[in-house]
Parts: sequence; C-alpha cells; structure tokens
Amino acid sequence: MIFLEYLALIFACATAILCLTQISRLQQRVDQVNKMTDNDQHMTKLMVLYDNIEGLMDSFETYVEEVRQELEREREHITELSRQAAVLYAQQPVYTHTTPPPAQALPEEAADSANPSEKAKPPAPPKPKRSSLLSESDIRKLEGMPAKQQKVRYLLSRGMELQDIARELNIGKGEVRLIANLDKT
Repeated sequence: MIFLEYLALIFACATAILCLTQISRLQQRVDQVNKMTDNDQHMTKLMVLYDNIEGLMDSFETYVEEVRQELEREREHITELSRQAAVLYAQQPVYTHTTPPPAQALPEEAADSANPSEKAKPPAPPKPKRSSLLSESDIRKLEGMPAKQQKVRYLLSRGMELQDIARELNIGKGEVRLIANLDKT
C-alpha cells in the first residue's frame, strides 16, 4: 500500500509538473499575442504618423512651388522695370554744369559794319544784385579766375562754409566737398 501511495504521489507530482509546464507555455503564448497586439497598435500609430507626415510634405511641396512661382513673377517684373529704367535713362539728356564764357564786345568797326541801320544800342540794364556773402573785390577776383577749383580754393581760404560756397558758385555741395578734400590730401 505504501508503494501505491508513493506511485500515486509520483503520478500527482508528474501531473502537476505537466500542468505547470502547460500553464507556462500558455502564458508565453498569451505574452506573444499581447506583444503582437501591442506591436500592431504601435504599427497602426506609426502608419497614421507616416500618413500625416506625407500629407505635410505634400502641402509643403505645394507651398514651395507657389512661392517659387511668385518669386519668378517678381523677378520678371523687376527685370522689366530695370529694362524700362535703362531705356528712360538712355533717353535723358546729359546735363553738365558749365559757366558761359564772358561776352566779348565787338570792335566798333565790326559793330558798325554788322548792321549799319542800327547805331549804338543803349547798354543793357544792370543785372540785379543777388544777396552775397562776398565783397565786391572778392566777386571781381572770382570772375577773373578760370577754373571752379580755383574759385572754391579761394573761398575756402577766405573761411566760407561749404554750403555758402556751393550757393555762390551755383554748384553742388558734394562738388565743393570733393574739391576741399582733394586739397587736404
């Protein structure tokens, strides 16, 4: 009887071990299924994210193309404006600042022979004096000077300001400043 009890005990233990092994295998299988389910959920989320990224990339590509087209239109517009400006600039006359040479009187004989019906014309009325910072002697000295650089240098030596010199000689302040700077170097 003891033998049968031992045998029953061994059989019970073997059955318990088999059951535990089966339970362990089942637990592993459940874990695999759960992992697959988690992986499937992760894959689903990844696919949704991928689709969203693709949609964003498509939108971005569309936006970039629209901006490129707008930039191209603006470049063409600027090129056209530049061409028009060049044409207008080419049509403008070139203005240079020159002082007219002093009027020379004709010799009396030439004046008489030029138009005998006209005898001596009365002298022209004097020009109205403009307001000047210069004395009469300075004005006479300037009228005798041939080059505007000499006139600018003379007025600078007299202590005049650049804007006053520009106004007196009817030239730009930049030109006066240039002449003044040339003398400094």
